[in-house]
Amino acid sequence: MKKQKKIDFLIKSLIIALVFSFIISLGWYFKIDLYFADRYSWYIYLAEKHMQISDNDFDQNLRSLEYINKAISLDKNRAEAHKLKVRVYYNKLKLIDEAEKELSLLKEINESYFYHLYLGEILREKGNLNDSLIHYKKAIEIGIGPLFIDANIGMGLTYLKISDFENAFKYLNYSRFLVEQFNLYGVENEKNLVLIHAGLGFIYQKKGDIKKAKEELEIAESIKPKFEESIYGIKP
Repeated sequence: MKKQKKIDFLIKSLIIALVFSFIISLGWYFKIDLYFADRYSWYIYLAEKHMQISDNDFDQNLRSLEYINKAISLDKNRAEAHKLKVRVYYNKLKLIDEAEKELSLLKEINESYFYHLYLGEILREKGNLNDSLIHYKKAIEIGIGPLFIDANIGMGLTYLKISDFENAFKYLNYSRFLVEQFNLYGVENEKNLVLIHAGLGFIYQKKGDIKKAKEELEIAESIKPKFEESIYGIKP
């Protein structure tokens, strides 16, 4: 009888410990402490969580926007939520015009590297290549270290579009140097690596160096075959 009571007590204790651990983990995951300390940052955190799991899930991206808008409603003069909103519109939902509108709001708050980079991207996508180059250059002037690799890639791809192969090579080759210098080989940089090697491949192709062109394009396709659309989307 005593042995059974002891077993029952141990089972109850284990259940209580597991429940308590679950509650603690849940609080840690949702950063409940942040909710009380800084509600704005808590909404940003939740928006980023939904972005991480969303990929191309439309509903999850809409949830991200809901949290972003809640953050903006608390303080429209903080830049983080506006930047996140641009990323959702541009990177996730492909709503270029909406991303551009949000950037115009961000400019009034913080005309930063982010602002010029994304405006450069949007203008390049819309075919406004000369203005795109202006904003990429401003982004590079502001950027520090690996931070401005995206702007250098953007410059290279834009020059590639206007068939200025000398400048295209200059910026894409420098982007490759930044990758090596700062060891930017992680999964999060796969698309950049693809764009660099694909861009260099097309430049060599235009210059008639078929061997080097093939090598670069094969590297690009080997990194991430699913980015094939991105590879051929930049072809001059």
